[in-house]
Amino acid sequence: VKYRRFRLFVLSLALALLSNFYIGYMTCIYVLLYFFYYFYAYNGDGQNNPLHEKNHYFRSLLRMGLYSALAIGMAAIIILTVSYSLSFGKNSFSEPNYTPTIRFDPLSFFAKMLPNSYDTVEPEGLPFVYCGILTLLLLPLYFLNRRFRRGERIASFVFLLVFYVSMSVSSLDMLWHGGQAPNWLNYRYSFFLCFILLVLATRAFARISDVAERQILSVAVVLCALIALAGAMQYKNFSLTAMAVSLLLVAALTMLLLCLRRRGEIARPFFSSLALLVVIAELFYNGTWQLYCLHADVGSTTRESYVKYHETT
Repeated sequence: VKYRRFRLFVLSLALALLSNFYIGYMTCIYVLLYFFYYFYAYNGDGQNNPLHEKNHYFRSLLRMGLYSALAIGMAAIIILTVSYSLSFGKNSFSEPNYTPTIRFDPLSFFAKMLPNSYDTVEPEGLPFVYCGILTLLLLPLYFLNRRFRRGERIASFVFLLVFYVSMSVSSLDMLWHGGQAPNWLNYRYSFFLCFILLVLATRAFARISDVAERQILSVAVVLCALIALAGAMQYKNFSLTAMAVSLLLVAALTMLLLCLRRRGEIARPFFSSLALLVVIAELFYNGTWQLYCLHADVGSTTRESYVKYHETT
């Protein structure tokens, strides 16, 4: 869009399709959505057109379409063979139902963004969209920071809303999965949402000095209230312990953000390092808990049963 470069884009998209046709299909949808997001988010003052190209929108869209087709063609050896293989019955594995239904409410979706929020990988499971407490603190600060253009913030909000609606409305979610309901492990495109959440949080963190202290504190208070409400609703595996851990993380990271905003360049690396340690500890804690819950939910066969089956075979 910006500099008319294409090599990295073509190779990356082709590699995504070659690596996994299923996730590659979702990547193609994301590429199309991200094109519109990027173009309109950074359209002010010719920001995405420094070369002053005429008919920039249509030429950019045409370039993206042609280079996407090139990437798909490079991955045809996988796409065509997979398509042939699916014709033997996998395409009719289940009868798709495109009747739109709402799968979850906003609060339950928010609860899945907190530590210790594992529910299940079975068909009734909700999206895995955990990105860390720091992301939840920084995301509102991105939208409150007027140093970012209003058009960019509006486009970012719409982009996030598209993902929420896609996950919430069953028929849209079905389209993301190629017209077939996934066999367990729902919402397999949720990592795209996590990616854009982290990108926006990073932009907010880089400009943390531009937001007022009262804004940081207000976001922390609202976040604590939502965490307490999610704990009161007693969502699966979101216990009182998990609620307490989330509240402590909000308090610690809020204090560090305030210190980062107040202190000068000399002290900033120290508080940034402290924030990094808190985030690492949180991720390790949540990852361990996720593995424990996954094993309790799904489990695995014993080694003895595997060895016996192997010997019999």
